[in-house]
Amino acid sequence: MFPPSSLLARRPPQALAARWFSAIALAAMVALLGVLSAVPSPGAAPPASAGTAAIIAVDTDVAADGVQPTTAYRADASAIDVDVVVTGADAIGAFEFEVFFDPSLLEFLGWEEGPFLGSTGRATACGPLVTASTVLIGCGTSGPPPPLGATGDGTLARLSFRPRSPGEACLLLLQVETASVFGDALPTTAQNGCLDLSPDSDGDGCSNHQEMGTNPPLGGMRDPADRWDFYDVPAPALGPADVNGVRDRAVSLSDALAVLAYVGTRDGGPPTPPGFSYNSDLNANGIADGREYDRTPSADPAMPWRSRPPNGAVSLQDAMTALSQVGHSCKGIR
Repeated sequence: MFPPSSLLARRPPQALAARWFSAIALAAMVALLGVLSAVPSPGAAPPASAGTAAIIAVDTDVAADGVQPTTAYRADASAIDVDVVVTGADAIGAFEFEVFFDPSLLEFLGWEEGPFLGSTGRATACGPLVTASTVLIGCGTSGPPPPLGATGDGTLARLSFRPRSPGEACLLLLQVETASVFGDALPTTAQNGCLDLSPDSDGDGCSNHQEMGTNPPLGGMRDPADRWDFYDVPAPALGPADVNGVRDRAVSLSDALAVLAYVGTRDGGPPTPPGFSYNSDLNANGIADGREYDRTPSADPAMPWRSRPPNGAVSLQDAMTALSQVGHSCKGIR
């Protein structure tokens, strides 16, 4: 969803400091950020001149190196953090950006200031303005130089969202501005970002995006509609001594050992001597416990990780099938 054109052009171009301060308690901010109207002291650096534009960008993966314009996340994630970063900044003393998001796909949870603006030791103050579909944040610094404004690359702010439904949720920068410590506007451009909110249609712990990928250890080359092709099972094994086994979106030796514990169980059969029963439902999820550990091997020798649906009995063949997937994980998408 893209913002209406009226949003993109609802404010005429103005000096950053003037618009920012009028939006947030003018008198209080002028007292704190008087530097924007200060006269340079003798020996102070002159206002920065126009040069190569800084870039304010949406980094959709805060854990990865570099700016990631697109990242896939699970549509049921509890929260997603994105950074608004700047690259090529030239001694900035203030910034402002406004992000548009689709409220049908994302819920805005909150924000925090990044470390970049105050990285030279200058005191900072910020003001947010949040609507149902936009987040405007402006931050400035106080006092004459030295220290000078921040130069280089860094994080301006971190925003947190919660997915509301699957889809491509783009974060569009409606406006971006930076200014020197004296309030002079500096050339600045924008780079948007998008979140691929992918569902887990078959409930096997791997998102559709992962299952349609090409890397089997990361959940790829599987069927998004087949819940049995990722051998993640409740571990430790559900049994009389422990009913708290859980799936963790990864296949490890713990999963293979849990399957091994159920070897010898079958649909309608008696419990094994250790007390494991195919037809019990110790975790009360509506699925027979034995069925959770039961698979048939792949029908394609070239893709041994493609386990298939249960056949009503757990055998050593099931444990071997689980072993073929050890090391596969779908934890990569938060």
